[in-house]
Amino acid sequence: MPMNNNKKNFDKLRQLQDKYLSQLPNQISALNTAWLGVVHDKRQAALDTLRQLAHNLSGSAGTFGFPAISDEARQLEDCLRVLDDIHSLDEATQTFIAQSIHRIANLSRLAPDAHEEDEHFIAPLAPYNDTDKHLIYVIEDEDLIAAVISSQ
Repeated sequence: MPMNNNKKNFDKLRQLQDKYLSQLPNQISALNTAWLGVVHDKRQAALDTLRQLAHNLSGSAGTFGFPAISDEARQLEDCLRVLDDIHSLDEATQTFIAQSIHRIANLSRLAPDAHEEDEHFIAPLAPYNDTDKHLIYVIEDEDLIAAVISSQ
């Protein structure tokens, strides 16, 4: 019986991962759009948006089992966090940001292949005991992902 529960939970987690993977191209597109707003339009709001998108991606990618994307997004976020304003962007920082976004895009294209090949992509679940009364609180600021998580 516990194995059956583990299989159901594993399948639910896989479904969440699949849904997350389907949304990754939109997240990458949003990163690119914000970056173009920084580079071409020199908009502070675009820089702030880019920082928030990197933060969101860093957390959500790690949550859904894509640590390489999470790590790269966290490095991007760290780089963006130290910028005072858009005028403090030097050429080396711009190069780093552009390369980081490119690496994230490449990692996101590789993620579905890694996801399909790795049977242990999600950590195995401990046997469930009906007497366990543990609560897990999840905080998610992306509405769609929050809705999916809360519906489970």
